[in-house]
Amino acid sequence: MQLFILQNLQMGVHYLLMLFKIRNTVFGTTHVPNDNETLELLKRGIYSETHLLALMYGGEMCYWFISTTKDETESERAARAIGLEMLNTCVQAIESIPELQAGWNTERAKELITAMNS
Repeated sequence: MQLFILQNLQMGVHYLLMLFKIRNTVFGTTHVPNDNETLELLKRGIYSETHLLALMYGGEMCYWFISTTKDETESERAARAIGLEMLNTCVQAIESIPELQAGWNTERAKELITAMNS
């Protein structure tokens, strides 16, 4: 059962990363709404608030993968690096864009970052 969970967590993060890459290749800046929040997200490589939420989900899946593994393996180190990158990107975007601060909370992301760093 544990192996099944680990495989699903890895696949989930993999598919999220693939979606980010696909979005990057088809996204054109000619259709960008003229608002500050969207432009600031784009500068950080984040294409929408849905993408921001996916970063949080991906980071949490990496946390659960790490929490479920018993030994430090190459997969666990990779999951830690990917998860920390996703969560840090999410936190930085939310804390630096005033328009996002009203509707987004970084507490859970910061908890996961702390746990993954310990």
